[in-house]
Amino acid sequence: MRLMARLAHEVRPAQPTPTLRYLAGEHAERVAHVWAAPHGAYLEMPAQRRHLAHVVLALGAREDARKLATALTGERADVVARRYLGDPPVGFVKALGRIGEAAWDGVDYLRLYELFADEGAASVLMQTPAITVAVVKALDDVPAALRVHAIARHVAGTEAARALGDAWTAIHTVRGPGVADAAVARWVRATGPERLFAM
Repeated sequence: MRLMARLAHEVRPAQPTPTLRYLAGEHAERVAHVWAAPHGAYLEMPAQRRHLAHVVLALGAREDARKLATALTGERADVVARRYLGDPPVGFVKALGRIGEAAWDGVDYLRLYELFADEGAASVLMQTPAITVAVVKALDDVPAALRVHAIARHVAGTEAARALGDAWTAIHTVRGPGVADAAVARWVRATGPERLFAM
């Protein structure tokens, strides 16, 4: 009976603690598989490294949990990123250190990754001190022509981003690319959100 209880314990999947569920969000079970309770090594990692772990695990890294844990806790972040993400866009790994403590949903990490592959969006994000999901969604919602820091810094939410994107699209469609470019040149000079939407 004692042997059966021990075997049952050994084959039972790792369960995340409440602390891990709070910190790792939807990634908690995958994290618990790599770092069993009490998840010490994971909890001791800086936020950037935890976010990198979430991205790697969300992409379904197919490596032994022990090797994965060793890489994620012992190797440089850029080395880990190249190994598991291939060739991540410049600035992506560093940006993971500016997105706060709590985990993002997998789709939001992917959106951030894809925005760093866009030159204009990457430039905006590199100049943004604290990157939030709202900032990423807003930047994703505007056309590429508007992904300029001087404009994007005034568009805090997705509704404003969509409104500005709709305005630019209408100008581009009705008046043509030259007039749309002139609108962007005006909007770049805006000193605040009110001025941006008044121009």
